[in-house]
Amino acid sequence: MLFVQKITLRWHKEVRFAKHADQRRSVRFWELPAETAPASPLLLHTVALLQDESGLHCADSRVKSYDESAFYSGGHNRSPLAPRLAVTREETGFSVQYFGMGNSTPRTVLTLLPGESGRILLNARRTYHDTGRWYYEQITVNFLDAAPSAYRKKLFFIKEPTHSFSDLKPLQYCG
Repeated sequence: MLFVQKITLRWHKEVRFAKHADQRRSVRFWELPAETAPASPLLLHTVALLQDESGLHCADSRVKSYDESAFYSGGHNRSPLAPRLAVTREETGFSVQYFGMGNSTPRTVLTLLPGESGRILLNARRTYHDTGRWYYEQITVNFLDAAPSAYRKKLFFIKEPTHSFSDLKPLQYCG
């Protein structure tokens, strides 16, 4: 079974300074809900965090199970981690593909064997479509290939994963 945790941390220009950046850098994992995991091939925990002058706030945290159709098999990426990531089931574990920003050709960035963990760090600078206001995002995706019985609240509390990949871009305005 593959456990996946996707943490999206969003902030605005008011908190882009060093004292707030230290707080953002400290977010590498989040506690899972207490309920037990159903036996399914993929379990995804999504967390949405917002940062403002008063600190970090959890806007949403939910767990969803997926069947085999969640795994990438080539062609259009319909995985729950789309559009930038996809997971493929291998004979001995899982591989994680990275599509980058708008790239249609994925490349494998992590290969997980049973018992191994992985972490991907991404970021982005975007605008709200309705207001045009800029916002920033840090995306941390944790992976763990383990038996369903491994589920616990602190499942992803791993300081150094077995494998890691980072694609962090400068977020300043360059136009």
